Amino acid sequence: MLVTETAEQLSSSRRQLYGSMCATDIREDYTFLKIVGSGAFATVFQASRGGKMYAVKTIRKKEFRFGVDPLKQELEVYKLVDSPYIVKFEGVY
Repeated sequence: MLVTETAEQLSSSRRQLYGSMCATDIREDYTFLKIVGSGAFATVFQASRGGKMYAVKTIRKKEFRFGVDPLKQELEVYKLVDSPYIVKFEGVY
């Protein structure tokens, strides 16, 4: 998941969400291929890394006006889901 904001804001948001997060820019690890879908708060991209395909959800920085708690709750749900019919949660950038 990528939160689209400045590097300084992103670093601060990471600490608020889960302490220290991945120190690299997600675009250094994944190749973004195309937009799969978008809504009022986020856009989902098809991306690849190491020959595997991924769905990467990006959240617009303006959505943090409500604080990070709603995002924390969403991430906790993603971590719990384990189904062959749903994309598996891999991590946060």
